[in-house]
Amino acid sequence: MMDPQKEYTLPVHGIEQTGYKEQFLRQRDADEIAESGLSSGCGDFTSVFIDELKKYGTESIVVEGAEISVRSLQYRYSGHSVVAVPPSDKTDRLILVDPTSGRILDEDWNPQSESFEAYGSTYWIGYMGDIEQYPAHNSKELQELYDQTLKKIPSKILEEKLFEDLKKKLNQSSHTTPASAPR
Repeated sequence: MMDPQKEYTLPVHGIEQTGYKEQFLRQRDADEIAESGLSSGCGDFTSVFIDELKKYGTESIVVEGAEISVRSLQYRYSGHSVVAVPPSDKTDRLILVDPTSGRILDEDWNPQSESFEAYGSTYWIGYMGDIEQYPAHNSKELQELYDQTLKKIPSKILEEKLFEDLKKKLNQSSHTTPASAPR
């Protein structure tokens, strides 16, 4: 994973560019990512994973979601990219894989779902389709995709998930004891 504080010189579609991690977000192709061994995030892992699946003739779908959380609403820049793969028995369900963590998220995922779960969070789906049609090609476009996705979440679901998020945060903070607190 690339260090956000470090500057890198890497090829982007065959042209050397120098910049920080965010500059390379959703810009390089799978071969450039794999050859460098450096990832700017989940989108890079997704790109390389899909490229590997194609080599074996396996179809796959990019699933990009905006995190439903207080942080995501505040910054409009928190999401995750995963891959849906049809199982060998070709059912109407898919296998949902997180290439970043190397884990199967769901072995019986319904492609009609509007969200998915990863890292203890819910992600509302903003794009599901072919990687060649993926709409975000830089950090600004990715933030716009997340922003548009957050605006599409039904208010009842948004309120419910935000309440869960706040409860988690409060629960975590109640388990930590400040150094100055009496014991």
